[in-house]
Amino acid sequence: MVHVRRSAYILLGLSDGPASVLFALLGDSKAQDKIHWTAYSALSERSVAISDDIVETLKHIPSDRWTDAEELQSKNICTREELEQLADLGLLVIESPEGRQKVFAERDRQLSATAWHLLAAVYHFCTKWSDMLLPFSVPKNLAQANSARSRKHSIFSDFVSKHGVPPAHFVTRADALSRHALDVPSGSGDHPSALLEILQKRRTRRVFDSEQTISAEDFSRIIKYAFGPQGIYHVHEGTFGLGKTSPSGGGLHPTEVYPVVLNVEGLEPGIYHYNQEHHSLDLLRRLSAEEARVQANVFAAGQEYVKNAGALFVMTSRFYRNFWKYRQHPRAYPVLYMDIAHISQTFYLLCEELGLGAFFTAAVNACNIEKELKLDGFQEGALALLGCGIPASNQMGLEVDFDTFIPKR
Repeated sequence: MVHVRRSAYILLGLSDGPASVLFALLGDSKAQDKIHWTAYSALSERSVAISDDIVETLKHIPSDRWTDAEELQSKNICTREELEQLADLGLLVIESPEGRQKVFAERDRQLSATAWHLLAAVYHFCTKWSDMLLPFSVPKNLAQANSARSRKHSIFSDFVSKHGVPPAHFVTRADALSRHALDVPSGSGDHPSALLEILQKRRTRRVFDSEQTISAEDFSRIIKYAFGPQGIYHVHEGTFGLGKTSPSGGGLHPTEVYPVVLNVEGLEPGIYHYNQEHHSLDLLRRLSAEEARVQANVFAAGQEYVKNAGALFVMTSRFYRNFWKYRQHPRAYPVLYMDIAHISQTFYLLCEELGLGAFFTAAVNACNIEKELKLDGFQEGALALLGCGIPASNQMGLEVDFDTFIPKR
């Protein structure tokens, strides 16, 4: 006897054609040009067009209890073959699965056990990249830089011609009751501050001197003050809270860091895990310098500038660390990105103070990263990465020289 249930982690939506579909599920070779149902599955990490009949079938199979497959067949709701096909697509879970269906069943179990919200799960797993290659490269000389600037101007002009100008830089409320002009503080004023100077200098940099090495002292300082605990306190029996330099939703700090070392004093190239408890780097995989550059490029979806950095810092999230408290909460997932955003700003300021260039990107091949780090992607998954290095003397036109902003009076 075979039992099935609908996965609790699928969404159905109406889409306009054309669709990339499995025609067998549509039942009509012309259906791909019509308005059709699309099923999004967090288990398979993809979407598929399905027919109205399949939607009706899914309506007869609850997600919170098992249904006898023979009963479904006897009522002419669907055939055993159709049930198998839906399980292969991650829309149904079979009680005693094998092969691909077994993988999907385990994912369904993990999502439920770790309190994922439906909308968060579908969005996260259906938008992950694998083997993405972005057409982004850094100019190697001034001629290439000038050519790139010319192309950018042309591309921007074409974009504006097609989509119009972007929304205004500033917003003025027409319904404001009054306006009170604020004093504009000088850079130093009565309270000189190194922090204010660093804030004003903060930049994203993508051109690095690959021959220059990040010092061991600077590297350890970045790790300690961007990612490491600064304090600890007892919360409950066997449970402790951590104090860090960046805030975290619920004080949970779910972000883990995996440095990819390319050129750091005293460290061999490779992939490490930052062990926060011991303030140590645990080597996961040794790499040659060239292998490390190739791996960095894959992680960053082909953004070639990362290969010249001194180190990358892959940021993952331990999802249940957050969802344990905010169980199936619709706002819990975006807080994970806020966590890495807070960390990233702290990282930028530290790098600026140390004279290092920093960058952040969420354009990452999460699937490739998780495979390399041996993460299942469901309990812990990759979200973004940071990087730093010694800035090249010539930024090849990628660093903007801002004029001083003077408020309009």
